[in-house]
Amino acid sequence: MLQNAPDLSLLNPAELQVLRLFAQGHTAKSVAQLTDRSVGAVNERLREARRKTGVASSRELARLLVAQENWDEKLALDQEPSPTPVLDMHGRARREYRLLKGANIMILLAISLLSASTPSPSGAVVDKDEILSSFMPQDASPLEQYQQVRGEVRDESWAHAQEQMLGARFAVLLAKYGVHKPVRVLCGNTLCEVALRVRVSAKRLGGLVAELQERPLLDDLKRHGLTGTSAGFGSDKETADMLYFSYWKRG
Repeated sequence: MLQNAPDLSLLNPAELQVLRLFAQGHTAKSVAQLTDRSVGAVNERLREARRKTGVASSRELARLLVAQENWDEKLALDQEPSPTPVLDMHGRARREYRLLKGANIMILLAISLLSASTPSPSGAVVDKDEILSSFMPQDASPLEQYQQVRGEVRDESWAHAQEQMLGARFAVLLAKYGVHKPVRVLCGNTLCEVALRVRVSAKRLGGLVAELQERPLLDDLKRHGLTGTSAGFGSDKETADMLYFSYWKRG
């Protein structure tokens, strides 16, 4: 535990969820919308969290929570052996595409970053991307969508709302697997990109990969007016980080 940190073990799951969303910049109103609670219920959880920990500010308590969880995650990862990259099956590049049953989301499997082929000129745009460099396929529709979302004239009101919603939705999902790290979301006019690079313990990794592909996530985002078009998973052989991207079409 970090020195001089409040006792966060006193907080229940609902209070922790609200504080994690607050740490991402959400307000009581937006947290209420995302969690299907009333604003009063959200504020009550914040009051209880402050009372239990003795921290006067909800924002400060949210900051302390994220700092503590990041510290705990680092200690846990330092103490366990690095897991075998989940999708690097043979230590060499291999690409496989399949369509999920009942869903229009394409999964890109088994990419070894260290042995990926040299990017084609058309993929130069991703060379400096901190998450997707050397991971984005150079000959498939995800590359076109990567370029599209950055080339669209941004619909500011729609894009901002979708970025907030997607960031919160994926953050809640990741938190179930011990990951408390901001998700990168970028929306344009008709398309949104979600990208993340995280390290997950070996025993939690399979569950996270499964949930990122299953109907509840797809159906939830469809209710927000988004349809999944493509997604990819990969692993960094050196760091054992999991990499993920997905694209969501408006309407």
